[in-house]
This record gives sequence, C-alpha cells and structure tokens, in this order.
Amino acid sequence: MIAPGQDSVHVRDTGHDSVEVTGMSVQDVEYAVNVVRRFDEERIRARKVLETHLLEMQRDTPLVSEATQLQLQRTAELRTQLLQSEGAEDYESLAQLRGSQESSARTWVSRMRQRHELFTVEVRGHTLIPRVQLTAKGGSDPLIAELIRPLAHVGLDGWGIWA
Repeated sequence: MIAPGQDSVHVRDTGHDSVEVTGMSVQDVEYAVNVVRRFDEERIRARKVLETHLLEMQRDTPLVSEATQLQLQRTAELRTQLLQSEGAEDYESLAQLRGSQESSARTWVSRMRQRHELFTVEVRGHTLIPRVQLTAKGGSDPLIAELIRPLAHVGLDGWGIWA
C-alpha cells in the first residue's frame, strides 16, 4: 500500500543490483515482489500446460482428414494420367511447334486464355498447355475452344476444365 499522504511510489537504482523504494513499506514491497514472482511462475506453468495440450491435440487429431487425403491422392493420380495420356506443351515446345519465339508463344497463350479459348495448368511452378486443345501446328482447336468458353465463364480453369 502507498503510505498515507504519498501520491506515488518512487524507485531509484542505487547500483550493485539494488534499488531504493519510497512511498511503500518494506512489507508492501516484499509482498509486491512475491506477487510478481508468483505471476511469472504461473504464466510459465500455463504455457507448459497449453503446449502439452496442443501437442496432445496434434497427436490425436490428423491435420488432414482421411477423406481429404484420399481425394488429394485421386486428384494427383488423375492429373498424372492426363499428362501421360494426353500430353502437354510448355512455352518453349509450343513456340517450336508454332515456329515462333517463346515470348510470342507466351503472348498468344495469354491472349487466348483471356478470351477463354485456351486453358493452362500449373505443374511444380511451370505452366503447361494441354495438347488436347491444340492443333497439329500449335493453334487453338476451335471445337475445343467452344467447350472451354462456357466452362471458363462459370469459373472453372486449368485442371478443373481438363478433368
């Protein structure tokens, strides 16, 4: 407690790991120091309890459900099957097929995607253009483009269209 007539407590560093406190009794200072120590001990104990609880939850609860894992596995298998059976071009191979520069192939793909006449898929950070939608000379197959347009307009893209 603050001594009667005192408006505040003052703490002054006297050096050598000691301080001088004015405005409080020795008993009040000791009590305050013990409260702070108990609070710190309780906070450390609570953190350990929380950490233990969270570790138990992680161990007991799968991060990804079995159904989600199976769906991801099926999706990966389908994508692998599509790539192996239908094939795909990257920008470099599409440029060779079209007889153009890679930058020109990139620009053409970008424009065709914006018009919803072509779709691409991402594989390990690389953009691929599925062959199913290309002509023998690397152009857009108009019949496939007619199928892509309504799918793209409803929000499907990439793997969603191809699958």
